[in-house]
Amino acid sequence: MSDFDRLYHLAEERNREWRDLMEDVNSGRFYTKRAAQSHKFPVVDDYSGVTYGSLIVDGNGTIRSMDLDAQEIARSNEGDVLKAISAAMNSSVDLLNRVSFQGVGSKNV
Repeated sequence: MSDFDRLYHLAEERNREWRDLMEDVNSGRFYTKRAAQSHKFPVVDDYSGVTYGSLIVDGNGTIRSMDLDAQEIARSNEGDVLKAISAAMNSSVDLLNRVSFQGVGSKNV
């Protein structure tokens, strides 16, 4: 097989993957597939290092559950707790945006 043939077949495969992805996005299957994925993120106070608990976020960035330590929260300032929850939510959005299309176009030649 020549280099041209390999590149031609690689381009065809990438085009097929892209069409499949766009079909999933347009039909809503992409959202459904991502919703099935879940990620756990710690809720940590950046200043004191206290861990208040964790958030479970699905692949679309929707918080599915929040497990917080009531004793740690009672000992802390509510502003610090809310800031830590917000930071965990923002880190989840950042991570989920980076892995949204993970695997698309990443096959080796």
